[in-house]
Amino acid sequence: MALNDQQIVDILVEGSYITEADRSSASKTTKKLGQGIIDTLLDEGFVTNDLIGQAIAEHFGLPFLNFAVKPPSKEVVVLIPEDVAKKEHLIAVAVKGQTVTVATDDPTRKDLDTTVAAVFPGKKVKIGYALPEAITDALRMYQRALAARFTDILKRGGSTAPQIIEEIIKDAIGFRASDIHLEPQGQEVVVRFRIDGVLQEVGRIPKIAFETILNRLKV
Repeated sequence: MALNDQQIVDILVEGSYITEADRSSASKTTKKLGQGIIDTLLDEGFVTNDLIGQAIAEHFGLPFLNFAVKPPSKEVVVLIPEDVAKKEHLIAVAVKGQTVTVATDDPTRKDLDTTVAAVFPGKKVKIGYALPEAITDALRMYQRALAARFTDILKRGGSTAPQIIEEIIKDAIGFRASDIHLEPQGQEVVVRFRIDGVLQEVGRIPKIAFETILNRLKV
């Protein structure tokens, strides 16, 4: 289990990333707003996500693996079997010679070396810390492309509209898309997500299937 808010705040204070006064001020605001203290510290500008990651990594004597700066490649990520990666919340980050670097969001675990060694027998294992949300984002690399899932759903037949809508919404949430666009073009409908202000195509649906989807959305 990843660290809870109180543990993280203790680490931030211990590492002099925030002061006791900062903690006290954030605690008061947190009670007023009814949100987590980490959210308050971020909103008030006391810390950034990167600073939190660095503080936690430093506390546990691990390197901070900042996926925003250096994201892992899919080719490396999938070296850990999907079921293991999702169960253990681990991401393979780099393989160099006989050394494998793996990211975890729970540096308190005592069995990490053993767990990773079982996946990479004979390799030297290096453990680093990554933020939980970065691990979750990276785990999406195991997911098949939305277009491929559309094809599978349409091949199975039956009530396809609810399944397609569910997959679109699931991916939109996962990619933190601000908009979902369904754009009819000839015999197809292009599905686009607006991610970080940019529209990106994520799949296509036959126009005949789109009519059913549209009716479902209207309901």
